[in-house]
Amino acid sequence: EPHGGPGYRGYTMTCGGMDPAHSSAGEMGMFSLSDKSSYYLGWEHKHPYYEKMLVSERFEDMNDTGGRNMEVEGRMVGRSQGRDKDQRCFSSIGVDHELQPGGSFEHSFLLCWYFPNSFGGVDETAPGPEGDYDTGIRITRNLVHYYNNHFGSARDVGVYLAENLQDLSGRTRSFHRDFFRSSLPVYVLNQVNSHFNTLITSSVFTKKGTFAIREGMTPEKPWGPFGTIDVSLYGSASIIALFPELQKSLMHAHRLIQTAEGEIHHGLQADVDMEHDGTWGVFDRVDLVPNYIQLVLRDYFWTGDRDYLETMWPSVRRGIAYILSERDADGDRMPDMEGIMCSYDNFPMYGLASYLQSQWLAAMASVERAAEVMGDREMRQMAGRILSEGTRLMEEKLWNGRYYLLSNDYNGSRGMDEGVLADQLVGQWMAHQGGLGYLVDPEHVRSALSSVLEYSYREDFGLRNCSWPAHPELYPIHETDLWVDQANTCWTGVELAFASLLIYEGMVEEGERVIRTVDDRYRRAGLYWDHQEFGGHYYRPLAAWSILHAYLGL
Repeated sequence: EPHGGPGYRGYTMTCGGMDPAHSSAGEMGMFSLSDKSSYYLGWEHKHPYYEKMLVSERFEDMNDTGGRNMEVEGRMVGRSQGRDKDQRCFSSIGVDHELQPGGSFEHSFLLCWYFPNSFGGVDETAPGPEGDYDTGIRITRNLVHYYNNHFGSARDVGVYLAENLQDLSGRTRSFHRDFFRSSLPVYVLNQVNSHFNTLITSSVFTKKGTFAIREGMTPEKPWGPFGTIDVSLYGSASIIALFPELQKSLMHAHRLIQTAEGEIHHGLQADVDMEHDGTWGVFDRVDLVPNYIQLVLRDYFWTGDRDYLETMWPSVRRGIAYILSERDADGDRMPDMEGIMCSYDNFPMYGLASYLQSQWLAAMASVERAAEVMGDREMRQMAGRILSEGTRLMEEKLWNGRYYLLSNDYNGSRGMDEGVLADQLVGQWMAHQGGLGYLVDPEHVRSALSSVLEYSYREDFGLRNCSWPAHPELYPIHETDLWVDQANTCWTGVELAFASLLIYEGMVEEGERVIRTVDDRYRRAGLYWDHQEFGGHYYRPLAAWSILHAYLGL
């Protein structure tokens, strides 16, 4: 179907006879930004098409699509009557322009589409460790894309673009221009900017307004659920800064699937508006409630949205009650690790663990401040007491004079684990983003960061997740019963969050070296736009935006 208006002409194409509820049902279109454009719609074979072009300077607005979309199977239409029933229907649009030898000119086209159906689903994998990860998804309902709230066809999209292109492109170019006008090193800006593709590649945005990013993606399948809380702790730094309403929609979706006891689920189903846990094979995770509390309250601190805080506050209280009643093994009001039960889901920690403890401190510092806004005196006092005691325990039980131990089972039988975790102070990183100040001794923070660099960072390789002084090169994963090596591995999202924390702490040169290493490594690998962890286009590296927060002191 042809379309036109001041300064543009175009066409849209669809497939007649297709079930409108099919996932592929929709339209595509091409618009040429000149009202002098001409088109040829519905051509079939290249030879008549080229012969026409040899004798005419224009397409002459030919429309050969009449009767081409038939619902009766096997009926032959068009002029191409090959035995294979190849029902070809191509269309072209353009402008004519006379060029001198060596000359050139510029012209713009708009490619637009409208595929309204977006089906949600639930994982029908059997619950428990015996479940088969590849079982598949059962379709639940049509969630419909958010853009359906504004457009009803590819024509609507094309006309909107054509009539608003100057404003849209101007604002886009302005963002790009202002971003790269910074005095920061270009490789830093490139690394931060490069992860924006994940916002499109891996996300869902429903008509209802729920936004979530799939944990990982590869060409053959998605990896993990949507909006995993532990990965959101890192990746959502970009979203809350740029699209706060989208980030808050994710947290609302998680609130709706919180259990009555207060436990937070790991991720959302492929039907992100369904109040149902979406994760296979993740059990007994103790970090999810602290993750959730930090995210909810950071989002409030960044937006000042009192209505949001009031809506989310009961879920924060339930989460704290769950940790204190179900995940505190020794009665000290600190969550305890009892093996593999956090985002590092393939190496164990026992007792008090720096990764979890620093987050619990950040959560309590956040609750103490937010409770004051809410007028919740009981919660403010309790959070303050837990924060004070938790800081004491972290310094007393985990600080070894240089860094915070991976874990210390001081009330159990596992003893101390001397691991040097890159993320041992991830809670301090979150506290800085929330403007909460220091959770532990500031000198200890900088000493711990220096120790991580000493033990785990190699400029020609990257920042390993965890190292042990007894194994300065590689931890002997082959001598354990663990099924995958996470300790010796570099996770981009962790590296970039760590670089951000270095910069927050005034260790700017060190932070920039880590960023440069990540940037160089992915350029060499040819995966600059596709960072790997659990699948590609991974969500965690969107933590890159926090690097700008650190430079700016936000």
